[in-house]
Amino acid sequence: MQFKKIIGPSITIVVASTILIVMNMFIAPVAQDKQLASKQQYFKLIYPAAKQFSPVSTTHSQLQAYVAQQNGMNVGIVYEITVKGYKDDIVFFIGINRDGTLEKPVYSSLNDTPGIGTKVETDNDFGDQFLETTIDDFYLDTISSATITSQAVVDGTQLAVQAFGQMKTILE
Repeated sequence: MQFKKIIGPSITIVVASTILIVMNMFIAPVAQDKQLASKQQYFKLIYPAAKQFSPVSTTHSQLQAYVAQQNGMNVGIVYEITVKGYKDDIVFFIGINRDGTLEKPVYSSLNDTPGIGTKVETDNDFGDQFLETTIDDFYLDTISSATITSQAVVDGTQLAVQAFGQMKTILE
């Protein structure tokens, strides 16, 4: 009698679990494709001529990486970086070209103090210095009136530079 009370719910659990596993096999890739598609606008600001962006794994928890491909050639890696700003997390994208030069950051989430923390996005001197920086000669200045926010962007970029050092062989 005890056996019958246990076997019914056990079968139900096994069937439900199997259904969930099978559904996840079909849903997960669709969700990943939608997530990747939502980031395309940022990728295209960094590498406008690139035709494809493929995710690659990285060992840094604050980074996601995508290889930019143009005419069948890997031209750079776009890093999606999440760092703690003054008020909130800052999410930005930065490209590192196959020659080790950086591209300007593009921000998808920047909710720091308007006119102060948001200077990282509007201050041309801050943004332009990325274009003059390489992974071999990495040095970026912060903005004196937005030190916490700009330092967070510099620190996040440093993480991307470190990751690139480990990943650059995928561009060859």
